[in-house]
Amino acid sequence: YLKKHHSTLFSPALPDQKLQSIQKIGFGTCDKILVEFESPWWDADCEIIYLVWDDEEDISDHVSDISKTWIRKISSFTVVTPSERGNHVLCGWISGHEAEHMETLPEEEVRRCITELIHTFTGDPSI
Repeated sequence: YLKKHHSTLFSPALPDQKLQSIQKIGFGTCDKILVEFESPWWDADCEIIYLVWDDEEDISDHVSDISKTWIRKISSFTVVTPSERGNHVLCGWISGHEAEHMETLPEEEVRRCITELIHTFTGDPSI
């Protein structure tokens, strides 16, 4: 709205530097991922699960092959309480180019990648 109507919102008009800043403001893609499990594998008092990679400093927004690394953009899952949503549900967030890539994938591929992610961090292949 601000980008479209800045000329009628401000009197006197904003300086060029401010107008350039307004034109550069952007909102990227941000997706919520809800994952339901047959039973909880996390502790009963757990509220959030953080995923910290050993090589996290190597993660970049400009990865050459996003199809292999998009899943690493999910940095945590929030435990959704049963009163909010069904039974054993985690909510993850993904944003940026990785989110845009994820949106192009079939649901089964997203499910497979999240399952592998959980297996990697828990060491439990039965989840």
